[in-house]
Amino acid sequence: MSSFKPSAEQQPAIEHRGHDILVSASAGSGKTAVLVERVIQLLEKDRLNIDQLLMVTFTKEAAKNMRERIRKRLMASPDQHMKEQISRLAVANISTIHSFCEQLIKRYYYTIDLDPNYRLVTDAEQNLLMDQVWHDLVNDWLTGDQKATYLRVADNFAQGVKGEGLAGVVRKMDQEANAQPDPNGWLTHLIDNYELDDQQAITDTHFYQAVVKPIAQAQLLELLNQWQNLSQVAENDKLRERLAEDLSKLEQLFINGELVDDWDLLVAATEKKSFGINPKKTKDSTDIELAQLNQRNALKSQLDEIHKTYFSWSSQRYHALLPNAKAILKELVSFSQQFRQRYQRAKQQRHLLDFSDLEHYAYAILTGRAVLTNELLATHQATATQIRRELQFQYQEIMVDEFQDTNRLQYDLLQQLHDPKRNHLFMVGDMKQSIYRFRQADPTLFLENYQRFRQADDPNEALDLSDNYRSMTNITEFTNVVFKQLMNQGVGEMDYDQTAELRAKAQWQLADGQVAPARQTEMLVYRTNHNPAIVGEDRLTGEVQMVATRIRQLLDDEKETIFDQDTQTMRRIKPNDIVILSRTKAANSQIVEQFGQLNIPVTVHGVENYFKATEIRIVMSLLRIIDNPYQDVPLVAVMRSPLITLPTDEAVIGFTEPEMAIIKLNHPDGAYYEAIQQFAQDFPEDDFPGNHVRDGIDYYIVAQKVNRLLTLLNHLRACARQRSLAELIWEIYDQTNYLDYVGGMPGGPQRQANLHALYERASAYEQSSFKGLYQFIRFIEQMQRKDDDLGVAPADLANDSINVMTIHGSKGLQFPIVFLIDMNHQFRKDSEGVVIEPRTGIGMSLVENVHDQAADLPPVEVKYELPQQTVIKEQLKRQNRAEEMRLLYVALTRAEQRLIITASVNDAPTNKLGNLKRDWNFCSQAVQSKSLVLNDALRLKANSMFDWLGLTLFRHPQFPSILDELDKPVFDEGSLQLGDVDFTVQLVDQALVRQWQANLPDVRKAGQTQLSLFGEDQPPLSKTQSQLMQQILRFEYPHQAATETTAYQAVSTIREAFRIQDPDDVAMGRLTIDADQVRGEGAYLKDTMAVPEFMQTNQAVTPTVLGTATHLLFERLDLSHGEVTFSQVSALRDQLVDQGLIPSPAVGDQLDLTAIVAFYQTDLGQRILAHPDQVQREVAFSMLLPGAKLFNNLTDQDGPILVHGIIDGYLVTDEGVELFDYKTDQITRTKLPQLRQRYQGQLALYASALASMLDCPLAKIKSDLYSVTCQSLV
Repeated sequence: MSSFKPSAEQQPAIEHRGHDILVSASAGSGKTAVLVERVIQLLEKDRLNIDQLLMVTFTKEAAKNMRERIRKRLMASPDQHMKEQISRLAVANISTIHSFCEQLIKRYYYTIDLDPNYRLVTDAEQNLLMDQVWHDLVNDWLTGDQKATYLRVADNFAQGVKGEGLAGVVRKMDQEANAQPDPNGWLTHLIDNYELDDQQAITDTHFYQAVVKPIAQAQLLELLNQWQNLSQVAENDKLRERLAEDLSKLEQLFINGELVDDWDLLVAATEKKSFGINPKKTKDSTDIELAQLNQRNALKSQLDEIHKTYFSWSSQRYHALLPNAKAILKELVSFSQQFRQRYQRAKQQRHLLDFSDLEHYAYAILTGRAVLTNELLATHQATATQIRRELQFQYQEIMVDEFQDTNRLQYDLLQQLHDPKRNHLFMVGDMKQSIYRFRQADPTLFLENYQRFRQADDPNEALDLSDNYRSMTNITEFTNVVFKQLMNQGVGEMDYDQTAELRAKAQWQLADGQVAPARQTEMLVYRTNHNPAIVGEDRLTGEVQMVATRIRQLLDDEKETIFDQDTQTMRRIKPNDIVILSRTKAANSQIVEQFGQLNIPVTVHGVENYFKATEIRIVMSLLRIIDNPYQDVPLVAVMRSPLITLPTDEAVIGFTEPEMAIIKLNHPDGAYYEAIQQFAQDFPEDDFPGNHVRDGIDYYIVAQKVNRLLTLLNHLRACARQRSLAELIWEIYDQTNYLDYVGGMPGGPQRQANLHALYERASAYEQSSFKGLYQFIRFIEQMQRKDDDLGVAPADLANDSINVMTIHGSKGLQFPIVFLIDMNHQFRKDSEGVVIEPRTGIGMSLVENVHDQAADLPPVEVKYELPQQTVIKEQLKRQNRAEEMRLLYVALTRAEQRLIITASVNDAPTNKLGNLKRDWNFCSQAVQSKSLVLNDALRLKANSMFDWLGLTLFRHPQFPSILDELDKPVFDEGSLQLGDVDFTVQLVDQALVRQWQANLPDVRKAGQTQLSLFGEDQPPLSKTQSQLMQQILRFEYPHQAATETTAYQAVSTIREAFRIQDPDDVAMGRLTIDADQVRGEGAYLKDTMAVPEFMQTNQAVTPTVLGTATHLLFERLDLSHGEVTFSQVSALRDQLVDQGLIPSPAVGDQLDLTAIVAFYQTDLGQRILAHPDQVQREVAFSMLLPGAKLFNNLTDQDGPILVHGIIDGYLVTDEGVELFDYKTDQITRTKLPQLRQRYQGQLALYASALASMLDCPLAKIKSDLYSVTCQSLV
């Protein structure tokens, strides 16, 4: 009946009955096959019906797959009872938890007084509604008696979550509360950790006993153990004495293995200064002695971190500040509860439910509790009990797949359906693959049940499936070597013990009886810029180029083969055998570009940003001007787009830039839409003069386009008033033939699908409580601001190309060959001011005015990081690292036959200690750890998965000494038993990649056709033909000089072409060309060519990168506070790093924040702060200058040159306009006059542009240059 034959390990999971079972199924262990087989046996042997089982899965796709597998098994069975199950399969409960909850609601809605005529709200619509509710609430607070309270709380959380302020904090609290069975009670209990009576000892508080003590005790015990180990092997007598003193101080912190309840002792004994300095080094000190001295310093640093995290506050400070923090938090909780009530009411008024409502309403049905308050409702108790019993009787077994991804509410809801006397739970999952904590999944639920079920006195059963039927031994052994050193309870939230280790059981036997060979795991490390001849290499692009070349080698080399499961033979590698996995989508654009250059077919899964698609941006621009045509930017975007064609000639697409300039010059004042209307009046299409070509522009063609634009716009604006939004969008497609047009572009089918998706979104939107074009545009903008997306349906795996996806996207999939790239992508650093851990609570800062505490102190606000905040930050850091470990596990275990891991490092030779050497030194610290699992501090110090791999592999004897200039420290593996694993580590640079590519076959020859040439037998040309050919060949274009100049110039590229001959010329805006700067190319060039894009680097901290980041800080600073402080600039810097707008923490660390603050202390800076509403920053402009004025080889007939640039900022006051520009050039104060002279031409251009933009006399514009390096105005 089935080819599946359960193993001895799988058999209990299929056959055991009579109790709850939790199956811990490692990757590739046949979890789905076991689930299906258990279902079949419950039907076949236990004679249950399929609708007597409740099967809950994590995704709709998984549920669909489960249903299909069961159907196939039922179809193949000759048993009549099994045949009957086929008809029942359609009503079987095989679904996601949300779908099951919705079934309960539709069945029992009347028990909770719910209107069954509801609709599920979309995420974007939900965000709009929540924003509207919050806005209304704030208005009520500000106009009512809660105004002072609101302002106090809002001031305390001004930074909030990711800079969103109080609104962001409340939304985060609401999100976490929704994952709890009792959201209102959970919010109320957030105050527990802030309870402290006047005379109460810190060690008697709930916060210390329930939170601090368990965590700090575990970390201090581990540290004590490390100290004892060092003491036992210390070779220096004085060091041994010092270590003995250290141990005496640490041991007094424990009584019978428990941390003492003496707060003052804990504070004093964990201070780093209480531990003496190391004995002095001598010339006779051995390498081992020096290493042991460094080890003690490292232990002291760990102790210092523990002190700062848990014991940095004195008892006096606790009692002084915690009551104030409690008062603030109490009001915050009240605001959150009010928000939940108001939001719930708003949904009810609109007959809406969100996904969390599905779970909470279902929970209310089963418990008889109120949805919002969780109160037991006496009137509902009898009904709820009856429903529970009915369902418990109906479902003889409750099967939960991917149990590690459930949350507390979902678990409690399933428990309501469970009665040990009537039915049982069968839960399957793998905590090592729990990667959805950001969606409120709680992997500790799995661990709690697993540990409880394993206890001897527990009637339930925990089973382990560790046999791996997916991967070759090279994959399983590599994974084991990494994770048995990396994952334990301390950092990974679980122990990677023998029950967790993978055991390779897959069969790789060829048809001829031989076994398919396992290939080495490859680690390729791309090293940039270690060769002085190669400048400006881009780390990630270089790595992608390396990966593309390595894949091209695999595809082209006939010796590179894999095992074919169907034919049981070795065959050539095909593109769809390969998947590229990465932590993020950061490399996707480079992959598409680099792989295209090598003719490698690739399918990228997951649209990075739907709204950035050109076709969507164009249609959204048209919708914006239908709503309001007086918007220049979207109007110009439409005019330049293919939406505008001539009825008489559809090949004429859009307005040209000269045509748009002519329209504006005809009516220079006002909005661009007014200029278009004026042009239509001045040049009517049906009454045009005979000669309509002026200055090379056909005014009749322009008039036709203007008429087409206005006709289309008027028609669509009328449609917007009379028809639905979806009909309007379809009318746009119909009137412009835009669907057909994009279908002929590269990627046409996807572009058409994007436009259809916009139409469908508009149709769905109109079914919501929000109506109209304006609201829809706001709705889309809201999604963009929140980095949300319409997205597309997940694509099926490509059959003819390489698949590219994130690690999250690969969950549940497997591939013959896995490339795991960008492994040194940095872990995210959590810099949120407010942190929430569902079980521990909330951590926050307290903003206090010190003048309120002491009258003699100035009225200055001080921000205190509360102990609750530091403790929860440490918890979240460990949880995040555990999640990253599980992501790494998922990534490694997707591979069936080959695993190739890549990373890249910037390793400039100018750096005294290059990044690669620094990574090497970090990984070499692994040899100091003598236990199998690396110590917590070392694992937490790692910044990437690449660091973890380096730490775990460094101790393996096969790890090579890849740097000739550094020796690998000798490490005695001893009793660690890391295991046999075959891997290689190779350093790759640009030169080696080029060498690899040179040895590739010419992949670009495929598909090319040869052009036929004139042969010897062609007849001779006639005299007329010969004359015509000579005329063609001797033709000289009359405006050749114009073709040798650029029609578009950036101010930054032509500033050197201007020199100022007279100060009066500058004041009058006259600029004189320096002839020496005019090049043959007809463009003003720098002395060096621009670095090609593929060689640029986002990671290298170049002056250009620093300059860009500095300008970004100046642009984003909030000037409304009347001052700019260092802490404000520092916070903004951290925020921009987190958002990825500043490319890396390394760039952020090198920014001169003091110089930014200093700018606002100058007279100009003070004037800016005094008039923040009159300051404009980062102002883009374009202006036409006569070509003859810029290039000596042009005449007035050759037309103008468009010059564009961005003005750093200007201030408009009654006295005039002050233009300012920041420069980050590295100069000394003595060179300041030369700096002004260098940029004088650029400033003059800016002033000229500004005078035109503001319609202001040039004499009223003052230009200032600020040197960031010298912190001085010039």
